[in-house]
Amino acid sequence: MSTIGKTVSEIVGKVDYPVTLALVDNQYTGLNDIVPEWADIKLLDLTHPEGRRTYERTITFLLSYVAYKKGVTIKIEHSYGDALYGEIESGEFNLVQAKREIEELVKQNIEIEKKMLTKHEAIYYLQKENKEDDLRIIQYLSRDFIPLYRIKDYICYFAGPLLPNTGFLKLFDIVRMGDGFLIILPDRKNPSQLGRIEERQKLLKTYSETKKWAEILDIWSIGHLNESVVSGKISEIVKVAESFHEKKIAYISDEILHRKGTVRIVLIAGPSSSGKTTFSKRLSVHMKVNGLKPKAFGLDDYFVDRDKTPLDEEGNPYFDSIDAIDLKLFNEHLSKLLSGEEVEIPRFNFKKGKR
Repeated sequence: MSTIGKTVSEIVGKVDYPVTLALVDNQYTGLNDIVPEWADIKLLDLTHPEGRRTYERTITFLLSYVAYKKGVTIKIEHSYGDALYGEIESGEFNLVQAKREIEELVKQNIEIEKKMLTKHEAIYYLQKENKEDDLRIIQYLSRDFIPLYRIKDYICYFAGPLLPNTGFLKLFDIVRMGDGFLIILPDRKNPSQLGRIEERQKLLKTYSETKKWAEILDIWSIGHLNESVVSGKISEIVKVAESFHEKKIAYISDEILHRKGTVRIVLIAGPSSSGKTTFSKRLSVHMKVNGLKPKAFGLDDYFVDRDKTPLDEEGNPYFDSIDAIDLKLFNEHLSKLLSGEEVEIPRFNFKKGKR
């Protein structure tokens, strides 16, 4: 019997929180998307990065809908631990009341309808709704069909799947933070409870600085960036952004110089392939200009042997795990360096998987 026309939920049976997404033949697929019966289906929940993003997109969609009804413009701009940070662009927005309205939508278990439209149709609908940010994105997409999501009379474009109905949003909170607000999400490891949030003034300051950079560059979204590429302005934007970055690195170097004697170690953190090594080299150059003599080394050389590397849930080496690092040796070397002793930095051979 063929199940062409059946959704993931219909094939696997009742699906509820914290499941948010499906991996169908290695493609991330919404729970209400139609798939063939013979497909390989794996359900993903809030502990999976893509499953979490589905939850984030959906709660963002509902909050945007509530704001839209009140004539308010909001922007969700950054991650903030187990939360999303956003700001109110225009209008008066009572966050307590907004949360109550979303909770009511959750109780009503309203369907979030996904419509696959031709690109021309999608542009028509988004123009009709004055969705300028969405238009800036989809007009440069090389796709024949565009997914739009709708709840009641509100329609939006999202780059990834949403939850099939509002009832899945079991856990969230909305609170003030700095100049904006936070949408607090379930804990990444334990979705049965809300994530714990602390005020991080340095992070909020960085977000404020990022906003100023965006204002100077006139780049507020991916859509604006795409327009800059098409118009030929991207080269100038890259040069200005690089100058901003260089100026910031020089400022950090000057701060280190002014605190000479108290600053012994500079730690540079970031995800894989985020430019940590390149940044360390650029910072080292500026520190040398200031008469300092930095010695840079990376954690890559402190990896444990490959056969001791922790594995992720799919059985692949998990190099981002803290246990992938020889912490004992690393801490020992840091302590010796702080005491003025010499150490021999190991060199990790990635081909052999050994130091």
